[in-house]
Amino acid sequence: MKWPVHILSRLRGTWNYRHEPERFHTLARIYWRFLIIVIAILISCVVGYGALVIVETFSTGEETLHVSGGSGAALNRVGLNTIIEAFSARSAQYGHLKDNPPVIADPSR
Repeated sequence: MKWPVHILSRLRGTWNYRHEPERFHTLARIYWRFLIIVIAILISCVVGYGALVIVETFSTGEETLHVSGGSGAALNRVGLNTIIEAFSARSAQYGHLKDNPPVIADPSR
């Protein structure tokens, strides 16, 4: 069991002489490997949690879908015709404005 002691003594020596380029390079490699491992663990946890939520959602055993929302009022023919006429009027107004654009004064002059 000498290798943990050996690793710790090398790490301590690297930290003590961190101003040297070779030792700084070693510390930088350790730092980046640590960051990559932490990010990999974090991504694994997020993916695992998402999979767990999906499995729990589909394993409720309910076969029917429940539509959220209230029972809205049935369509009214008069109201529907009014809305269609309003859209037709807007379309006609757009066509008129497209053919005859209004004259607007330039504010920079």
